[in-house]
Amino acid sequence: MSLTQFGRYFLDGLDMWEYFGVGVEKGSDDFLKMPEPKERTTHDWLDEHGIEIDLSRTFMKAKEVSLQCHLIANSADDFWEKYNRLLAMLAKPGIRRITITEFNRDFYVAYKEC
Repeated sequence: MSLTQFGRYFLDGLDMWEYFGVGVEKGSDDFLKMPEPKERTTHDWLDEHGIEIDLSRTFMKAKEVSLQCHLIANSADDFWEKYNRLLAMLAKPGIRRITITEFNRDFYVAYKEC
């Protein structure tokens, strides 16, 4: 476990290490994986072999990404403060923005479960 998480991951602009005491151990590479395409429109002509597939447009399914994280605290009170702060952020309505500086990218996500 690396304790050099400062400035690597941001949640809605807040440094996750500095503000929540949270470091990401693994899972961030899943953000780079392409989502699975939705089923394409096809037609099975009676007078032709095989099927015709419409490849003119591609739409993607939703993608789930799971991050394995750790939370570092100096005391039980510090733990609960950081933990509750993180849960309150995740429970806010709307989309969250995760910035991963290693990728120099923002990803827009909706919280699903812990």
